[in-house]
Amino acid sequence: MEERVEEEPFEQQGPWYEEPAEEIDVTYTPDEILVHEIDELDCRLI
Repeated sequence: MEERVEEEPFEQQGPWYEEPAEEIDVTYTPDEILVHEIDELDCRLI
């Protein structure tokens, strides 16, 4: 009796959705950082 080993189909699809880390680098101006921090505080207060 032979055992059939089924391979997981999703293993072959891995690399296509991975984004390189270099593209995620984003720099913010001090004003944008301040606005972002204020938004976070507003969310905590609600």
